[in-house]
Amino acid sequence: MILISVIIPIYNTEKYLPKCIESILSQTYGNFELLLINDGSVDNSGRIIDKYALNDDRIQVFHKENGGVSSARNFGIDNAKGDWICFIDSDDYVNPDYLNSFVERNPIEETLIVQGVNVVSEDNKILQSRRFFEADISVENTEFIIENDLFRKLNSPYCKLFNKHIIKQNRILFPEGISLGEDILFVLNYLSHIKYIKLLPNALYNILSRRNSLSTKPHKYQERLKRSILAEPVTKVVLKNFNLTDTEYGKKFMSGIVISPLYDGIEFMYFLTYTRKERIAAIKELLNRDKKYFYNYEPKKLKRKFQHNFLRFMPAWFHDLVNVCWFSSYKLLRLLYRKIKYNE
Repeated sequence: MILISVIIPIYNTEKYLPKCIESILSQTYGNFELLLINDGSVDNSGRIIDKYALNDDRIQVFHKENGGVSSARNFGIDNAKGDWICFIDSDDYVNPDYLNSFVERNPIEETLIVQGVNVVSEDNKILQSRRFFEADISVENTEFIIENDLFRKLNSPYCKLFNKHIIKQNRILFPEGISLGEDILFVLNYLSHIKYIKLLPNALYNILSRRNSLSTKPHKYQERLKRSILAEPVTKVVLKNFNLTDTEYGKKFMSGIVISPLYDGIEFMYFLTYTRKERIAAIKELLNRDKKYFYNYEPKKLKRKFQHNFLRFMPAWFHDLVNVCWFSSYKLLRLLYRKIKYNE
């Protein structure tokens, strides 16, 4: 039986942590080790995991100074003894057959195994279920990737099983020092060193939807620019590995990786305290990041399509003026909506 290392980075999630841990200890597949990495929590998370460790010898507890989620995951990788690794967020939980659904497919080394996820509310209602068709994909057979826009759906480390030897041999780690895009950079790096992707039809991982999680917080434009710069070279390697570099899909995916974070960052600038000069500089950066990426980028959302096509022909200062009008109107309408609905 293969040993799976389950790595959970923890920071101030005392409210959700017991349910997360209990869901793993209730797995039908029992040959796993559970690495609980307390990343400097200031609530009761540390005491909670210490208590669990006393009652189950599969649990390993580590307490470290706060260094961010990437630092905690990397710490877990360094201490993992398993043949395979999976990551679970401390405010999420998994169904009893989660680990077994990976193992029963008899995973081979140069593979990424992926299953679907459910987005759930705090009262356990399924808000959204994202599933895959069952498929075995290799570097020689990439039609499925193109037809299903697969790479855009593999941007997080949860609901996946990674081979530890591939990670160790190629020194694949989560980039530290950034708070945006570290997940997709890790997955892309892993994809650049494997030959197979196995998709499972299950959706046994449950993501908790809550307002104050890190993934719902706005990130500064500079962080998004850094993600764009870091993702560019590794994405080139992934596309080459899967023979997609010169395909239309490969060009569009590459452009989306490089350009989309910059658009998102620029939008957030209008809700934060950026000056007009800073906003215009960011718009120019978007245009100059690389012309071929800009012109290959094909946004899917109607609003983004309008922005992108508009920016092709208008100067940066005029685009900023339109954005000011747009987001000022949006904020006013949102304020009126909240006043009417909640009597604020």
